Amino acid sequence: MGGLTTLFTNPLLLWFLPLALIPVLLHLLTLHRLKTVDLSTFRFLFDS
Repeated sequence: MGGLTTLFTNPLLLWFLPLALIPVLLHLLTLHRLKTVDLSTFRFLFDS
């Protein structure tokens, strides 16, 4: 057995479940702040 049965048999593991959401929330919060950067190497590739 494993998976969800292990999670619910040990209630201490339920405290770590919200920690798995932290990277997802950080990704969603910083998604709109990304900038596009023109790299000179790509400019030379596209010109040729």
